Amino acid sequence: MKSIDRSVLRQATLAVMAVDFPFLYVAAVGIESVALTAAALAVMAAAAVTAAIVY
Repeated sequence: MKSIDRSVLRQATLAVMAVDFPFLYVAAVGIESVALTAAALAVMAAAAVTAAIVY
């Protein structure tokens, strides 16, 4: 099995964070949905953990 290169994970983490910020804003401020806000925060937390590992 081939492992994923760190540079690919770095780019993927950046992309996930860039896409997740608008979702987080809309969920928290726009429609004020607790479930969507929690989901967006969970995705952002996973991206932050991944970023901490690969950087």
